[in-house]
Amino acid sequence: MRIPFDIERKYNNYYTNIEFYNFESNSKMNEFYNKITRLELFLLSQINKYFKRDLRLKSQIKQNSSFNPFITIKTSIKNIKNIKIENPSLNILTLLDLNKNTKCNFIIYIDKLWINEKQNVLVLWWKFDKIIL
Repeated sequence: MRIPFDIERKYNNYYTNIEFYNFESNSKMNEFYNKITRLELFLLSQINKYFKRDLRLKSQIKQNSSFNPFITIKTSIKNIKNIKIENPSLNILTLLDLNKNTKCNFIIYIDKLWINEKQNVLVLWWKFDKIIL
């Protein structure tokens, strides 16, 4: 994964976008991207089935012509000094020390899943609590 933009702070939460870097030519990255999209679609189908709904998915995966697909994730830890960064060779100390274009791995998970009744969509909110450089 690659961090294509700077880390953002909104309402005491930290967000970043992580890009599925070279996902078309990198089979592992492509596989990871496909697993996430399949998981999102699976959850959508199960929620629709269970609640007898016809919801659409509001994925956190975004695409535009300038970048590979990327996913917006939020840290699960309010104090960025407590985010685990495995870093065997560099001196990066906190999340804010990561520059855009840094390549790293994130441990991500779905933190929240809810139905936005007004828009008739299922929303999945991804988070991270560990970064591996």
